[in-house]
Amino acid sequence: MISRRQVVCLVGASALAAPLKSFAQQQPAKPVRIGFLIPAYASSYASRVEALRAGLRDLGYVEGKNFVIEFRVADGKYDRLP
Repeated sequence: MISRRQVVCLVGASALAAPLKSFAQQQPAKPVRIGFLIPAYASSYASRVEALRAGLRDLGYVEGKNFVIEFRVADGKYDRLP
């Protein structure tokens, strides 16, 4: 037979363990947004952009899942840059 003390301990332990389960579940994070300002033509920066992507891949990041790159190109018109 289970004693009253054991029932109280079981209920108390269950009440403490329930919130811990919710902390263990990871919430999906929004991808980090990286801004890339290009003052010249986009084609002149292609190798740099690919190097950035490769470096982030090497660190374990996945484009579209962990990060998103947003490009703004001035095409040589510097007044278009913030």
